[in-house]
Amino acid sequence: MIVNPGIMSSSKCAANDVPRTHESGSVAASCSGFTLALRDPSAASFALVTSLKGRPSARAARSVCASRPRIPSRRTSFGLSGIFIKTVASAQTFTVESQPSLEQAEQWIREVLPEFESNGVTLGLENYEKHPCFALASLVRRLDSRRVGICLDTVNSLGALEPPEDVVKTLAPLTVNLHVKDFVIERVPYKMGFAVSGAPAGSGRLDIPWLLKQMRSDDSVSAILEQWPPPKESVEATIAMEQEWAEQGVQYLRSCGCS
Repeated sequence: MIVNPGIMSSSKCAANDVPRTHESGSVAASCSGFTLALRDPSAASFALVTSLKGRPSARAARSVCASRPRIPSRRTSFGLSGIFIKTVASAQTFTVESQPSLEQAEQWIREVLPEFESNGVTLGLENYEKHPCFALASLVRRLDSRRVGICLDTVNSLGALEPPEDVVKTLAPLTVNLHVKDFVIERVPYKMGFAVSGAPAGSGRLDIPWLLKQMRSDDSVSAILEQWPPPKESVEATIAMEQEWAEQGVQYLRSCGCS
């Protein structure tokens, strides 16, 4: 499994959602949450992950495949281990295309699946609170294609009252891309309710060593260290915290045996 070469941060890095990219050691990190290249100079392969929301298209498959020659390389032995498009069957707008049923999503995917397969692009369906994990797993099995799998997020399904342990057991066998996202659950200040927040990898409630053991041991699964840092009092302070979390998280994953 390709683990730790990419970081995705969901704070948007600034109040006005200005995307940025920074480097943390050997880690190329894109904090816009849209497109990021996974790169580790000590590894022998790359994975390219592109994110989209809503309806997958043949154009998306062709576009991301066209990025193949532009992936940077420091050694001729480097190869491309995978090209992935991740999508979700829901978004923050309420239209037919942004909030489809899984039946509608299946129809859309079947329409473009031949294009994905012919271009060697894998589509990862990300779990969210809108659809229970068992239903998402059933969809992937019905599609029955090596180019369709699960983008497993360790926290998203908490919104559907599905704990990470159940989510992982249901989706791990179908996973092509893993979001390692640690979290904490704390009482709100007025004590009537709880808040789910992000935490640096290894410091929250996610059992990351157990999680990694549930993934397939071959190179068919890539992983992203995803962060949910809370916004700070300034853009500079938020960026500094993201950098600190990223370095801490990568160090922790390496201590778990990731490379």
